[in-house]
Amino acid sequence: MARPRGERRRGRQVAHALRLTSAGLLAGVVGGASAGLGSRVVMFVVRLMNPSYNGVTTHANAEVGRVTVDGTLSLVAEGLFYGLPGAVVYLVVRRWMPGRGLWKGLVFGGFLLVVAGPVVLDGNYEFSRYVPTWVSVGLFALLYPLYGLVVAPLTERVGRGAQGPPRNAAVAWSGYVILAGVVPWSLVRDFRLLRDVLHVFG
Repeated sequence: MARPRGERRRGRQVAHALRLTSAGLLAGVVGGASAGLGSRVVMFVVRLMNPSYNGVTTHANAEVGRVTVDGTLSLVAEGLFYGLPGAVVYLVVRRWMPGRGLWKGLVFGGFLLVVAGPVVLDGNYEFSRYVPTWVSVGLFALLYPLYGLVVAPLTERVGRGAQGPPRNAAVAWSGYVILAGVVPWSLVRDFRLLRDVLHVFG
């Protein structure tokens, strides 16, 4: 006996939601690992810019200038730890992120930098220990668009999700209103962090 049309439609919707969610979480794993490896590259660049600190112990008990497998795996694991929640954020806001493919990834990466920048740029004194603060902050900030460039295109390609804002006007406008409140508040907080804690402007 054939299932009712409404039941078949709900079944397709559930299957699509599961596919999209699975794709997002997979992308979060890949993006988090990429960001973790990216942080290793950033540290290497900082080391090249000021080799006089080679051999110095960091606050995390790591030796500057020494690249180890354990240290790299630790950075990848940390990237995975933050990559999965980041993927959940993308799944929630993806319909409000403009563009497609890499452009959508850049927009999402910029959005994450604004709202979650302090996760990485946490005011640690190491940001100003080896090179000028604005240099280290700028380099580590690049990890956010790197993550977005991986997560958004991979999620959309594998998950085959609908593009553009939700069709329900109330849902669409509610999302825009929330973003209109979250983004400016985050920008003010980020400015204060850069000015008062990291002292980028002074």
